[in-house]
Amino acid sequence: MSFHENIQARPFAFDRTFTLPVREAARQYRRKTDASELAHDVETLRRQIERLEQGHAEELARTRSEAFEAGRNHAAADREAAILCALDAMQASLEEIWEQHDEMRVQAEADATEVALVAAEALAGRAIAREPGGAVDEAIGRALAQVGRGQEIEVTVHPDLVDDIEARIALRQCRDRRKLCLVVSADPSLRPGDAVLNWERGGVRMDAASRRQAVLDELAPLLASQN
Repeated sequence: MSFHENIQARPFAFDRTFTLPVREAARQYRRKTDASELAHDVETLRRQIERLEQGHAEELARTRSEAFEAGRNHAAADREAAILCALDAMQASLEEIWEQHDEMRVQAEADATEVALVAAEALAGRAIAREPGGAVDEAIGRALAQVGRGQEIEVTVHPDLVDDIEARIALRQCRDRRKLCLVVSADPSLRPGDAVLNWERGGVRMDAASRRQAVLDELAPLLASQN
């Protein structure tokens, strides 16, 4: 007997009624037709939009204010820095000007002194050239004011001036009650207008250097008042 001969086909009993699974009813959306509800929804949306717009405007205004404040602070800082730089530059310029002013003042004083000295020497030179014995006579007068009565003063001059100086001494003696002890001697090495005066406790030499110093002594008060 074969395998196919042992297979037996029997009918299967099926139920005659079939049941379908229960499905959830589809949600039905209905369009609102009530005017009051629509107006309420519209008003709600309008208020939301207004709030959003107001919030946006406030945020924009705040951002602008912060940006403006930041820009103003930055500009103020830049302005202060620029002012400080300008003040520093001005201070440096003033210091440089004052230094130059001091240098110019010192140079001007030196130039003025030199000009005055040259002018005084020129005038003195002309005076000596015109009247060489006059400067010696003035020196004798100053020496007599320093020495005591009766003290001898030796006056040494150029040989060409001996007679002139003796004549001046005689004229001076006529105007003075005291006895003037003045002795005139000659020295060819002296230039006309130069002289050497000697006495017991001192002496003086009249030459170009001494005249220059005398001019400087006369100019000293003027220069001191300018300083």
